[in-house]
Amino acid sequence: WAVGYSSDSSFNNRPLTIHWDGATWSIVPSPSVNDDILFAVDAVATNDVWAVGKSQNEARTLTLHWNGSAWSVVPSPNDGTNDNILFGVAAVTSNDVWGVGNAGSLKTLAIHWDGASWSVVPTPPFNSNTNNEVLVGIVALSSDNIWTAGQFLLPLQGSAQQTLTENWDGSSWSVVPSPNAKRSNNRLHGITATPNGTLWAVGTTGVFTKPERTLILRKNP
Repeated sequence: WAVGYSSDSSFNNRPLTIHWDGATWSIVPSPSVNDDILFAVDAVATNDVWAVGKSQNEARTLTLHWNGSAWSVVPSPNDGTNDNILFGVAAVTSNDVWGVGNAGSLKTLAIHWDGASWSVVPTPPFNSNTNNEVLVGIVALSSDNIWTAGQFLLPLQGSAQQTLTENWDGSSWSVVPSPNAKRSNNRLHGITATPNGTLWAVGTTGVFTKPERTLILRKNP
C-alpha cells in the first residue's frame, strides 16, 4: 500500500490510496469527508491496514482503516484545537497501533489504538525552552520498544532546528538525546530498524543561505 493525496482544479485535496497486487498498482477508493491528506501507512495483515494524516478543513487528525475490502474513517483524538497532524504510523498488532505527529505549533502528538479506540498518550517536550516540536517517523521493534523521530525549534538560539528522537518502553515516552550536524537546521523525516535492533534515521541539515544536505543517524543496539 501507498498513500498520499490528489488535488482537483480548485486545489481541494482528497486522500489517495494505491495498492500493489504483485504485478500492477491500482487506485483503491477511500473516503473523504473534508479536505483530507494522508501521510503514512502501515499494515498488521492484508485485512488490517492503517493510514494516517490530517483533515485540512478542521485541522484534525485523520485515521483510515482497511479491513480487507474497504477503507473507512475511524474517529481519532486531538490534543487541543489547533492544527493536529499525524505524519507517521506503526502497526505492531491488531490492538497495538501508534500514530505520531504534532498538535499545534508547540508540541508533539502521539495517539494509540488499543483494538477498540484511539487515545492520546502524553509525550515529553525536549525541554521548557523549545517549541515547534514534531514527530514525523516511527518504527516499532516490539510493543515495548518503539522509536519516533522528528525535530524541534530552539528559539533562544536563532530559531535553530534540532533533531528529536523519543522512545516508548511499554509504559511511557521519553526523549533520547540525538546528534546534530554542525549546521543550524537539522531535521529527521524517517526512522527504521534492522532485525538486530540497529536504528537508522534520515533527514536534512543545512543553513538558510545554502542548499540542504542529507542527514543520516545510526544508533546501535
